[in-house]
Amino acid sequence: MSKNAKILISLICLALVLVIYLIVSSRSISVVEESKNEEKSAVENQIDLSVMKNEYQDNIKDIFAEMENIYVDLGWGKSATATNEQIISTSSSSLVNADNQAGAINKLRERLIKLKVPKEYKQFHLGLVLLMDKFEAYIEKGRVDDDLKNTDPLTQVKKDNPWLSS
Repeated sequence: MSKNAKILISLICLALVLVIYLIVSSRSISVVEESKNEEKSAVENQIDLSVMKNEYQDNIKDIFAEMENIYVDLGWGKSATATNEQIISTSSSSLVNADNQAGAINKLRERLIKLKVPKEYKQFHLGLVLLMDKFEAYIEKGRVDDDLKNTDPLTQVKKDNPWLSS
């Protein structure tokens, strides 16, 4: 083999090594860029979850305030300590407003159902919907079920979720 052939073979081998190196290094660069994009996406998701949580809490505070108004209008908490005359007057005024209250409860339930609920609030959310069902049952029956007579469900919800009061 001549000297020129050896140089030519050496240059071809060097070129192949250089091409292989460039291919491998470009793959590692693209992998690094993809991992940076994934990190950015994870940070953006955390921000979105935080915004969603704050929006949920703000909406629930409004809904809960309306629930408290309905609770007061129903006179639910008065039955344990009220006299018979107070219960009768409260019951008759509640019956007059029953359609309005039932409509208000339905509107609140619709607002609750439309909310996007963060994972950590799913049980709480379900509890509010079930509490609205109890309000409706109270309107229909005109009395609180025996297991709920001496309880104040809204106070308990506030106690369990202090962010509702802020």
